Amino acid sequence: MNNQLNISAILDEPVLLTQIVEDLASYASDKRWGREIIHPEWKTIATASTEVYVSGTIGLMGKNSYQPICMPFTSNFIFTCLQQDKNTEFQLTWGISLS
Repeated sequence: MNNQLNISAILDEPVLLTQIVEDLASYASDKRWGREIIHPEWKTIATASTEVYVSGTIGLMGKNSYQPICMPFTSNFIFTCLQQDKNTEFQLTWGISLS
């Protein structure tokens, strides 16, 4: 059985989503750094997360289908950024749907 299914997603507001995640990543990091040295062999990492509601359309198309099935969706996602050093920028490391 060798079935193929192509899945695509079109976001309603991709620019807004990008701006929200970039704002999270560029937030002033000085507030997130507490005591830097807890244990000499450990490394401090600053984290920042935000929950964002995203809407769009999911398209499903099978191998032998001529017409895709399009379904609108609204879901909340959590995005997490990490900063491994005070002198570097936050990097997006995780994004996951909560539904």
